[in-house]
Amino acid sequence: MAVTVAQAGNATNVVPDQAVLSGSVRTLSAAFRHQAEERLMTLAAEAPEGLSVAMQYTRYYPPLVNDDAATAFACKTAAGLTGDTRVDGQSAPHFVAEDFSYMLRACKGCFLFLGQGDGPALHNDRFDLNDAIAPAGASFFAKLVEDRLNR
Repeated sequence: MAVTVAQAGNATNVVPDQAVLSGSVRTLSAAFRHQAEERLMTLAAEAPEGLSVAMQYTRYYPPLVNDDAATAFACKTAAGLTGDTRVDGQSAPHFVAEDFSYMLRACKGCFLFLGQGDGPALHNDRFDLNDAIAPAGASFFAKLVEDRLNR
């Protein structure tokens, strides 16, 4: 869970009568997503005496879960272009909130990261797209389609 917005008052010498916290919850499975929601609702209901809490939990993107076979296929194609040492098909799961998760519920596929390099990640105010990776990315996606059609 990330609290990404905190709003309370607008004067430096007045204690505000309310505060609003907003953020996002990202999980690796639908089951844990449900547990996280239940736990947050329980915490809100158990607020200390004198404190009232109103909670709104909106489910946006579902967990993004890659298909193993599609991931292996994409890794094989990438390795054919760049060599095995430049492809990591076993990286730790990432807590991404992505509309592509809806696509993966409808058909098999995989979400991947394409050579952005070190530095701040997407959704960070210091993120800077590595434009130099565009030709390699275009080659990868063209080869992926070619390999899929020739299967």
